[in-house]
Amino acid sequence: KLCQTAMLAVDTSQSVPVEIGIAHMWIHPAYRRRGLMQQGLDYIRATWDYVRVIGVEVVSFSTLRVDGYCFASRYVADRQGTSVHIYQSP
Repeated sequence: KLCQTAMLAVDTSQSVPVEIGIAHMWIHPAYRRRGLMQQGLDYIRATWDYVRVIGVEVVSFSTLRVDGYCFASRYVADRQGTSVHIYQSP
C-alpha cells in the first residue's frame, strides 16, 4: 500500500543543520511491515552519541523513492511533527 503522497515537493530555499544522514536503508520484501526499519533508525539515533538520543528533527535522508519518503514522513511525523530533511550535495 502506497502512502497518499504521489508527488514530493522539496523545499531547497533554506539549509537545515543535521547530525545524522541516512544514505541507504533497505529491508528485504519478505521482512517489511514488521517495524525493522523503524527499530534500526531508533537504534542509530540512540547509540550515535553516548550522552543523548539524537532527535528526528536533525536526521536527514538521501534521495528517496515514494515508499522511502512515505516511511520517512511517517517516522518523523509520528515523533516530532517536523518535516523530512532531504540531503542535497553542495
